[in-house]
Amino acid sequence: KIIFIAANSLETASLLCRAAERGMLYPDYMWIVADHLLSFLESANQCDTSLLHLALNGSLLSHFSLEPQDKTVTLVSGNNYSAYESKYYEELDIVAEEYNQTLSGDHQYAGLLYDQVWAFALALNSSIPILSKHNLSVNDIGSLGYSETKKILEKELLQLDFRGASGHIRFSNRSIVSTSMDMYQVINGQQKSV
Repeated sequence: KIIFIAANSLETASLLCRAAERGMLYPDYMWIVADHLLSFLESANQCDTSLLHLALNGSLLSHFSLEPQDKTVTLVSGNNYSAYESKYYEELDIVAEEYNQTLSGDHQYAGLLYDQVWAFALALNSSIPILSKHNLSVNDIGSLGYSETKKILEKELLQLDFRGASGHIRFSNRSIVSTSMDMYQVINGQQKSV
């Protein structure tokens, strides 16, 4: 079961602690947490930190920062940050209108989380033929080591091109993206970049 959580740090930590108490743990439950890093959850936690770590083990945390450090940087799209932000909200309004919804607050970033996870899933799925050459499955991808795993996933991500919940999604290796959408997996109480 895959469960997405989009809530404040206190609510998220509380929910995860209750889930651990009920045995709702990886690999039977995959928690995907929107816009929280492990340190945010640990500081908001009102239960035993080991219980929080138990619930999060194997789960994914995402962190978004649409605000770049340097607003003059040209993004992959060829726009500066202000143009990118304007285009993002225009596309978000189109998607909201298509589904007859009003998006505000934390929900504005829900599409980014969904698209991030979907892109990662598509990249994993398209890596199956490469993995099978090594007699591995998607479940074994971590056994290749970080650099080999990164190389395979980057190659597959660069081939993606789809309309996502937050607009058109396409990756490029031509320039550095100055905004940050990071995904981490929690392993033994430590967050590891995915």
